[in-house]
Amino acid sequence: MGKVNMITGDINNGKTTKLIEIFEDKNTNEIDGIVSVKVFDERTGEFIGYNLQKLSDNSKVTLCILKEKYHDNFDNFFEFGRFIFSEKAFEFAESVIKELIKEKEVISIIIDEIGELEAQGKGFANAFEMAISSNKEVYIGINPKNIVKIVNKFRITNYTIIPIVKAGK
Repeated sequence: MGKVNMITGDINNGKTTKLIEIFEDKNTNEIDGIVSVKVFDERTGEFIGYNLQKLSDNSKVTLCILKEKYHDNFDNFFEFGRFIFSEKAFEFAESVIKELIKEKEVISIIIDEIGELEAQGKGFANAFEMAISSNKEVYIGINPKNIVKIVNKFRITNYTIIPIVKAGK
């Protein structure tokens, strides 16, 4: 099992931004992965959900939509919390992670966000399991309340917690 770097902070605290910075600061041939990027309504500007985006080429799929904004957008989906999630997004994540594991020059994999779904064996659980079993270094975004659940669920022994510290806090 490779090392897991846990970028941790509360909701809207900058975990995704930090993961993107890590990607941009390293050689892009050596690091790649997926991040969950907020999506806003083009007309109103209000938050409606998340896209799942591969860092190196910006390819993306819709990850989830707020329940109240959902209008039969996905073929296969499930509800969790305030969102409707697309199964296609998790298939996309698995295909990206499989591809990165095969790439010899990739030494680090980013997966944003690991949490409640993965603790239940859903969401990015399969992609995350593949990544940590690959002996590559893995960076994840994770809420502090989920660290113990994820460490126990995936039997992670080699990890570092990197808290997001906001200026002025």
